[in-house]
Amino acid sequence: DGVEIHGANGYLIDQFLNPSSNLRTDGYGGSAQGRIRFAIEVADAISKKIGNHRTGIRLSPFGAFNGMDGEYPGSKELFADLATEFSNLKLAYMHLMLGPPSASIDQVKSSVRKNFSGALILCGDYNVDKAEKALVNGECDLVA
Repeated sequence: DGVEIHGANGYLIDQFLNPSSNLRTDGYGGSAQGRIRFAIEVADAISKKIGNHRTGIRLSPFGAFNGMDGEYPGSKELFADLATEFSNLKLAYMHLMLGPPSASIDQVKSSVRKNFSGALILCGDYNVDKAEKALVNGECDLVA
């Protein structure tokens, strides 16, 4: 049993991460470090309650939703920083929902894989052959 924190597809965490929806001027807005703060605090609180080995998070890099920009300046670095922070929390996994292949998505997958020590789950735009290739190449641990 465990909890997957839903931080994708325009849900609250995604709104904090994205500068087109997060217009806050306090410690939860502005810089990338401010915008990732809420996600880190939520993950930390849940993992302290149920255990980090039972806590994962789902994110949707470059997902556009209700006027939220998909890719924005600094987005690739933001997800790399999140991967480092979630690795420091020793979360069980990160689950990335990805759109069609692009250089930006490849860069995020690579940086998350490098910076996160837990299991990496990828989903979106995969068929059996693409999933098998991603697993064999070590891009992820699971494909959903």
